[in-house]
Amino acid sequence: MTMISPPAPRSNIATVDPTAAADLTQGYVAGSRWLNTVTAEMFFCRSPAVGAAVWIKLSMDGWPGYISGNWYALIPGASLGSGNSGLNTAVRMIPFQLYERITLSALAARVTTAASGGSFGLAIYAHNGGTGRPTGAPLASVTGLTTAAAAVVSAALPGNVTLEPGTYWFACQTDNAGTVFSVMVDTSTWMSAMIGSQTLANVSSGAANSQMHLAVTNTYGVFPDMTAAIFSEVTSRAYALGFFRVA
Repeated sequence: MTMISPPAPRSNIATVDPTAAADLTQGYVAGSRWLNTVTAEMFFCRSPAVGAAVWIKLSMDGWPGYISGNWYALIPGASLGSGNSGLNTAVRMIPFQLYERITLSALAARVTTAASGGSFGLAIYAHNGGTGRPTGAPLASVTGLTTAAAAVVSAALPGNVTLEPGTYWFACQTDNAGTVFSVMVDTSTWMSAMIGSQTLANVSSGAANSQMHLAVTNTYGVFPDMTAAIFSEVTSRAYALGFFRVA
């Protein structure tokens, strides 16, 4: 007896999301796939009912999407507080996630303790899934942001930068020891859950403290390549919780 395999479900690649009109009359069946090349989001067809097709987003379900021109906080749900000083001797880094493909145009952080005449820089690094640490040269960076006043401070990137969905690292360094930034409160487990450590006391550094970030010794001015960097796990609040703007 000869077995005949059914044809593969029709798939599509487009610059927009599928609609209810992408149905059986268009050749779609249950199980068809659709890739939006702008956002890098994948959809599958649950029902190809004529005029009422149902497409389910596979990538990062539940994320409402990024809007051009809007600013976004790095980490959803973070409770904010004031950090610690001492960002001048090392680049301080925290992980965050992007839920769809976006193009960034600017970075920002909130100064909570000012330092007259001082400045700071911000950067974004790629994530190495094999090590769980930042890697490579900065994908985006700005320097020379002022620490003169306690305020949210932003700077446009030299050129827009497009990033794919995934994990990245937000970095900050100052040229002075006194500047303090807005951070997550100590009871947040976001970073210890994302970073991980072979040292349990770094993941749980107190009865109500689970803060942790990474630091790489550096002289302020140029963000270094992290490919062969030596990372220190730090359980203080000496980092910056940043923001980004979508182009």
